[in-house]
Amino acid sequence: MKVSWNQIRYRMTGISTPFGGISWTPPESEREKIRGLVTFLEDRRALYMDYRSEMVQSVKSSVHQIRSELTRTLSVLDEGSKAVEPIRVMRASCREFLTRTQHITDSSLHRNHSFGPWDELDLGSSAFFEQLGRLRGVFGFQLGQLCLTYRPEIEEELAGTLPGPDEDANI
Repeated sequence: MKVSWNQIRYRMTGISTPFGGISWTPPESEREKIRGLVTFLEDRRALYMDYRSEMVQSVKSSVHQIRSELTRTLSVLDEGSKAVEPIRVMRASCREFLTRTQHITDSSLHRNHSFGPWDELDLGSSAFFEQLGRLRGVFGFQLGQLCLTYRPEIEEELAGTLPGPDEDANI
């Protein structure tokens, strides 16, 4: 079995000689960076929880955290990486979601709280859930692109956002 230089350089962390030595931390592979991002996204309920379970402020907070993690991931990727474009699209989708829902709050989402949060949904509700659906759609498609390229393992809940085999791949 042959071992490539790239495989060797990620294994070696130092060289010693009788006169001294040097050591270093090998760079994280691009696949590992994407795996880390996917692991982070797996814990973001805003991307996959049932709409009835969502609260505006929790979703907005989660989207802020997602946007920050996407920015962090972009900062450690090479500019020529195949992951840059899908991550930028997801980050732009976060900004769009936050801009379009900035006027919607938990209290403005539901007019009648006496019988539970799903009685008498108002226009703010439909706008919020429409934007959340758009965000999830963008993430599903872009995450699918990353998964095709980098093949990370992905938990079932987040995998549910990926386009199915019958869905149009030209989104």
